[in-house]
Amino acid sequence: MTPPMMANFKWTDKQGQHQEIRFYPFVPKGSLRKYTLSPEARRANYKMFRYSGLDELPHFVLYKK
Repeated sequence: MTPPMMANFKWTDKQGQHQEIRFYPFVPKGSLRKYTLSPEARRANYKMFRYSGLDELPHFVLYKK
């Protein structure tokens, strides 16, 4: 398990601008997708990760606009 996480989502659609701040108490390691930056990147070969499937995880909405 990874530490709890807060995420701030902002998006625009036909109805206007939206914002939602979510608290994820449990983020399993299976939701982390590892990747390495290319050799041409500013931080060449730097190892990073990306969250995936957050919309399917249990969360609490702290703020919604």
